[in-house]
Amino acid sequence: MRTASKLGLLLVFVSALACADTWSGKLYDAQCLSQQESLDLSACVPTESTTTFVLQVSDQMYKFDHESNTKASEAYKKSKSGAERAEDADEEPGQNMDQKAKRQETIAESMDQASAGQETIAESMDQGSADQETVTESMDQGSADQETVAESMDQASTDQESMAENVDQESMEASEQHIVAGEQHGDEVIATVQGTLVGDEIRIETIEVK
Repeated sequence: MRTASKLGLLLVFVSALACADTWSGKLYDAQCLSQQESLDLSACVPTESTTTFVLQVSDQMYKFDHESNTKASEAYKKSKSGAERAEDADEEPGQNMDQKAKRQETIAESMDQASAGQETIAESMDQGSADQETVTESMDQGSADQETVAESMDQASTDQESMAENVDQESMEASEQHIVAGEQHGDEVIATVQGTLVGDEIRIETIEVK
């Protein structure tokens, strides 16, 4: 008797799996559609506050049951947050570029100051041979300053090369994140759903939002 009961339950479970279907279409906010008077569906693209969804497959609209709406909301928010993290990764290289540019400006100002110091030295030389030793010391200091500036420029150039390599690497990683997280196609949100049709509602087993 117990064996027959277990076999019956197994057959029911297998039958349920066999009835599972897969749908792929555009996801919309169900509440928005119920209030929409025009045929412009783009006005009802889901947001993070959407709680009920409709899946459009060709010309057919499918609603979700309560539990499936919860799954769809979680999948949409996960896809959305993944796309935002990818955008943040794209912005970071630009911020690093700004910091390097400011550093270059500081180096340029240091060079201008060194050049002004050289002009002062030249004026001091015109004042007479009595001040020659002081001028020589000033020139030595000016040369040392120029060497320091040149070293700073070399370091900045090395930093820029490293930064360019980092930008290329971060851009590649950001592209990979976009592929993994999925993106919205224009104003459309694409979803692939696997589940069972119960009446006019889909009971979702799995859902992937792109």
